[in-house]
Amino acid sequence: MRTRHLGLVLVALAAACGPSSRDVFEEYSEKFAAMRETLREIHGALPPAGGPAAPGGLTGLDPRPAYDEAAKTGNTEIVMDWQLLEPGASKGERMDLLLGGRLLTYAEWAGPDTPMSDRMAASSADGSFRGELEGALQTRYLVVVRTAAYDAPRVDLEREEYYGGSATMEVFLFDLPEEKLLGSIRFEAVAKGDIEYRYTEGGEDREERAGAWARSRIWETAREMVCDRLARETGGTFQLE
Repeated sequence: MRTRHLGLVLVALAAACGPSSRDVFEEYSEKFAAMRETLREIHGALPPAGGPAAPGGLTGLDPRPAYDEAAKTGNTEIVMDWQLLEPGASKGERMDLLLGGRLLTYAEWAGPDTPMSDRMAASSADGSFRGELEGALQTRYLVVVRTAAYDAPRVDLEREEYYGGSATMEVFLFDLPEEKLLGSIRFEAVAKGDIEYRYTEGGEDREERAGAWARSRIWETAREMVCDRLARETGGTFQLE
């Protein structure tokens, strides 16, 4: 599994000229504070877990949702449900699909618990940086992913048994400026097929290593299904790396 990709458009210069990254973040602090409050309100508006899906409102959207994980562009952000309350959070024991883009990143970096280092904070902000922040604030659609149930993969090498695991995913699409729930889908991600894993003889525990690869398989399956189902239901584009 990969670590979250921050993708900040910042340029460090030996001699600071113009505003620093800290200056620009402070300039936008109130706007991102308001955005974090909006995200908390959306969390409170999520339907109870286990409820019926409501895909009817996902068709005919104008503009259509667009998401590109690699380019960090598009009009759509994808977050896990707990990140609405804490943008930088990652729950190791749960399914963090690591699909968050620039809105989630900047909401964290402009907050009181910013992970920005002193060196980065003091660096000069690139001329396009304000445009990046404005683009994040103008995100049209917010996708919230919630894991309703998770049955972890299990590997027993001695018995040569492997269970790929499953995850029941609930996916909600909001009009972010309106804070309006447009619709939702629900599906079960099931990892299928054999797993291949690598280990060092006399080093890593083989069963632990195989288990890590099995968990990666269900994680990848869930990521792909979220994007595939959203593209099918909305007619939009959802591109993974």
